[in-house]
Amino acid sequence: MSSSIRSWDRIKVARTLADKVEEKFGKRYGDDTVDGWLKDANWQPPAR
Repeated sequence: MSSSIRSWDRIKVARTLADKVEEKFGKRYGDDTVDGWLKDANWQPPAR
């Protein structure tokens, strides 16, 4: 899901991703948790 979010700011991506996860699965995760997922997955901002 994170690849569909066009932002260069990881925390903005984490917040948006947390919202999408809540919409899809009905479970809310904190921004810090989702940011940790992005770090663990070696998330990189999209090419400009």
